[in-house]
Amino acid sequence: MDIRSAIITDVSTGTLSLSAAEGLTHVKALPCMSVVQSLRGRYDVSLDGGESEKMNAGDIFVAPPRLMQTIVHHMDETGKMEARWIFFNAETDGIPVDSRFDFPLRCSPAAAQEISPFLDGIFSSRDLFFRLASAYMLLRYLLDEAQEKRRQPRGIAAALALIRTRFGEPLSVPELAAEAKMSLSSFHASFRQTVGMPPLAYLNEYRLSRALGELLHTDCTVSEAARRSGFSDPLYFSRVFREKYGMSPRQYRSDYLLSAGKAGGKEPSSQTLAPNPRKMRP
Repeated sequence: MDIRSAIITDVSTGTLSLSAAEGLTHVKALPCMSVVQSLRGRYDVSLDGGESEKMNAGDIFVAPPRLMQTIVHHMDETGKMEARWIFFNAETDGIPVDSRFDFPLRCSPAAAQEISPFLDGIFSSRDLFFRLASAYMLLRYLLDEAQEKRRQPRGIAAALALIRTRFGEPLSVPELAAEAKMSLSSFHASFRQTVGMPPLAYLNEYRLSRALGELLHTDCTVSEAARRSGFSDPLYFSRVFREKYGMSPRQYRSDYLLSAGKAGGKEPSSQTLAPNPRKMRP
């Protein structure tokens, strides 16, 4: 695996403490990589309707951006569960890691043993640079677990980069094709072959995942979440959101917050470590 540069951005952390919440289920997709470790109790986790895996205390699971996560919480023998996580976006050689690599849902026991001390460092230290260094080391071990995908054509990688940087603005498929330096017909065919869906469908998926992050982790209105994510028409946003997640944005947020509140636990706001995509080069 030949990697010449790596950038980690949008790093945030959080913890979870639940009691008497056996079987609590969250179904969500996030706009970032999720690395989650159960400390007490266990998870049952599946991605995009796939087979569920049991994650016992100490196990670590990895969920790439925009995949639907179904997470079932199980208490330990004392009726409690604790977990911690780190969310981030990362690129290697200018390509998002989830576009370049396939990650196993469960980290191997050896990788979990290697990663745990870096999670300890991220959560225990107040030194920003030490915590960021720990995040980069965590990424290194995750990449050791990953399988590299077929390389993306340079033009498609450029179009994906444009989506990541301008998703909140008006953005058309012809503009993406121009960024890729391809004709419109060639761009459509190459994008579908490389990414697995048409460019407009991917743009909508990406915007939906960003909107979901706004709904779950900020206090903004549904209309504001739509606007920030590149949807100029709130009604259109609500329609495509319902098609993707099976309920309205308002209901999704309400159900998510209600389930966390009923659990009697605490899901604190994430702490941001590296929000700026051009300042955190290793």
